[in-house]
Amino acid sequence: MSWASDGAPVSGWVIYLDQNQNGVLDADERSTTTDTNGDYSFSNLIGGVTYYVKEVLNSLGGGWEQVSGAEPVNLAMGAASAGNNFVNKAYGNIVVVKNVVNENGQVTKDATNWTWNYDGAEQDGFALTTGSTNSVKVPAGSYVVSENQQANYTVKLSSCSGEETDPTATATTHQSVVVSPGETVVCTFTNARDSGTIEVKKVVQSADPDEAGVFDLLVDGVVKAEDVANGGTTGQVPVATGQAHAVAEAAGTETDMNRYDSFYQCFDGRTLVKMGNGTAVEGGITVSKGQHVVCTFTNTAHALIAIVKDANPDASQPFDFNINGGRQGLDEDFTLVDDGSEESNNTEIIEVSALANYTVTESEVAGWVLTNISCEGEGRIETENPLELALQPTPGTIIVCTFTNTKKASLTVVKDAQPNATVPFSFTTDAVQVAGADATFSLVDDGALGVNSKLFTGLMPGRYTVTETATEGWTLNDIRCTNAVVERAGLTAHITLSAGAEAVCTFVNQKKIVPQVLGATTVVPPAPKLQDTGASLLWQTVLSVGLIGTTLWVVTRKQNTESILKKRAVVYSLL
Repeated sequence: MSWASDGAPVSGWVIYLDQNQNGVLDADERSTTTDTNGDYSFSNLIGGVTYYVKEVLNSLGGGWEQVSGAEPVNLAMGAASAGNNFVNKAYGNIVVVKNVVNENGQVTKDATNWTWNYDGAEQDGFALTTGSTNSVKVPAGSYVVSENQQANYTVKLSSCSGEETDPTATATTHQSVVVSPGETVVCTFTNARDSGTIEVKKVVQSADPDEAGVFDLLVDGVVKAEDVANGGTTGQVPVATGQAHAVAEAAGTETDMNRYDSFYQCFDGRTLVKMGNGTAVEGGITVSKGQHVVCTFTNTAHALIAIVKDANPDASQPFDFNINGGRQGLDEDFTLVDDGSEESNNTEIIEVSALANYTVTESEVAGWVLTNISCEGEGRIETENPLELALQPTPGTIIVCTFTNTKKASLTVVKDAQPNATVPFSFTTDAVQVAGADATFSLVDDGALGVNSKLFTGLMPGRYTVTETATEGWTLNDIRCTNAVVERAGLTAHITLSAGAEAVCTFVNQKKIVPQVLGATTVVPPAPKLQDTGASLLWQTVLSVGLIGTTLWVVTRKQNTESILKKRAVVYSLL
């Protein structure tokens, strides 16, 4: 007979005669199965032979152990043997359920392998994927069921069915269980992923709030805050420990990231974790259990610098500039022309990083002077250095700076002596380019080899004086200027030059007349004209006659008046 340890008969159990005593049912060995009462029998046995009665433990599948079995039987001739019973005890089952809760409190099914063991020995074959189960048949008895803990995880729950668990006790990685024959004990281990938090904040620096833009804030490639403006945040985003998490920003709706400089700082409390330039934290952020890291992306709007050329007067002269500075090492050359036309390229606009220092310089141009630099806009503007401009613009603004260049003027002083003579005429002037230069000079208008002009160049627009020293026997009759405004005061000319003027001022000197008395000599003028007015003259009394160069000077008297007649000597003759 065969029955379970609880006394219940077992049918279908295989019993065999193991005559070769190898513990295996061989093909030539007799066997039978138990009936519904758990009974079995063998007939037609040979007396005087010892029979070894055995059972096949896995007759009904695995999971049984033998409590007691039949002894060898030696049958006498014609005898029968009874009481050759088998008692078996069924195995129990231990089932392990593995749950893993991620940093967001959700059960995850990532392919993380967990191993568990019973009775203190690791069961290599019992590898579990999170969210799955595994079971093993064990002989009835007491066991310790445990899991092999992994880094960055904490046991949150461990319990086994049929066992009392203290709900206030700290969860552990092991449980003690008693498995009865045929009993299934289910042990559940729940592990939580260790986590910290990452918060991403937004700071926008721009003087124009309407142009400040909006941005998306991302953790591990997922947008956690969309279209946020200055002051926006993702809030605390739970993240797993033990791995780097991508932290970044991206352009929001209708925002151009190319118009901003991005800078980030990540802090754990007051401790700096990472900092750098760009829209993504280099290498990501790894948090420890319970750690809270705050990353702030600061976007500084670019500024504009406009350089305007004002040439006085308008001219086709090109002016070369250079701008350099900034965090990106800007170094740019450009050329401006202010010829007064609509097509004139007199303005250059450069987009630059704000809150950085820039220097603008203009190359010197012969014949021109940089007379003024004027700027309008927000930020630091320094124009004290007459040769360069220092700027630090405010984010989101424009600084407009005008470079005014004035063309230098020239003045030519000309001597016109009437008649031509070798007499030197001396002058003094303040129209000199270099302070302390010789301000005196002499001119000779002899109509031949004499130097009758003096050129002064490199003069700034303004008022200059030229004074002629009185020369005996000569009279300064006139001062005539072209391309300038002149005011005469005796022997001094006050000359006002405009930018770029090429002025010519002529000092006309006439030699004084030396009268010659001829008594009552009478001159009969040829009719009909003698005077410049064209009026006809009658006989007149000549008081004196003088010949100066090719000009005849005649002093006459008529009706108690005197007049001076000036005619070419070659035209008239004396009678």
